[in-house]
Amino acid sequence: MINLSVKLYLYGNLKKEIDSQKSHPGLPAKFEHKVKENETSVKDILKELKIDPNKISHIFVNGKYCGLGKRVKKSDRIGLFPRNMALNFVEIEKNNPIYVKIKILGELANHRNISEFRTRIPEGSTLNYLLQKLNLKKEYENLEISINGEQIKSLEQIIYNEDSLTISF
Repeated sequence: MINLSVKLYLYGNLKKEIDSQKSHPGLPAKFEHKVKENETSVKDILKELKIDPNKISHIFVNGKYCGLGKRVKKSDRIGLFPRNMALNFVEIEKNNPIYVKIKILGELANHRNISEFRTRIPEGSTLNYLLQKLNLKKEYENLEISINGEQIKSLEQIIYNEDSLTISF
């Protein structure tokens, strides 16, 4: 196992999640965090720190907007912003996006009046993030979803640039 260290910056009310970190109001809590494996994602770090991913609005790795599945490397800088700061970053998806093709079939296509489109999402995004973006999270139990022709295994499956998703009821 390779030990590596990343630099974390917690903003807003996320600073309270790390008891030992006291910072000046308006400034992030900054600290180094040792990670045990070389293939660690932002989500893995949040789990180690016992921070609920649902409290996170935006993630930046080395200044680039990304999702929970983004893999981190030694010396990466990770900025974590809480949900109450989300409006500060309304246009940020234009920074470092990946593109995915989505094909909607069956009853869902009739309901949505669209059958195929491309969308951009942050690098490292999960299927869970995409379903939330498409307002389909509530229907997840009834959906059949495949990525590049293969049935999905988990909502936490990472989506990659130019992946092709098929979603149907």
